[in-house]
Amino acid sequence: MCIIVREIKPEDAEGAAEVIKTARMGDGGWIRPWVENPKEGEQIFVAEKEGKIISFVYAILKQPPYGFIPTVATHSDYRRLGAAAKTLGAALAKAKEAGFAIVGLFTGRDNIAGQGLYKKLGFVPAHPLAMVYLINPLSIPLINELKAKRKTKK
Repeated sequence: MCIIVREIKPEDAEGAAEVIKTARMGDGGWIRPWVENPKEGEQIFVAEKEGKIISFVYAILKQPPYGFIPTVATHSDYRRLGAAAKTLGAALAKAKEAGFAIVGLFTGRDNIAGQGLYKKLGFVPAHPLAMVYLINPLSIPLINELKAKRKTKK
């Protein structure tokens, strides 16, 4: 069965919290209050497979030109299916539609799989020593310059 990506609904809160738990990113206790009272400019996109929430992305898209994605998580039993890429893609499409020029995210140094995914999707490190990645949903020159600099240093 296919993976469906959409914005979170109140009935998804427990499944999203389970994703956070299996990804070892906390207990997900913040999700239910957020779903019940979402903040303007903040969105959660979920990936669902056979009725189960398997991945989600929390995006802060309050005021262009800069957005931020504080959380990308996939249930430990459903990794390597493309759910994170699809869910992150939905968040980036929303950012592009809303006029954001740059979207950043942070990842841990030991998150090799996540770093690979982010680079595959077009994110580039903000600095060689930092674990902050940036992407330009609209492909502005700044991101192209950063990519070119990274390629010449390899």
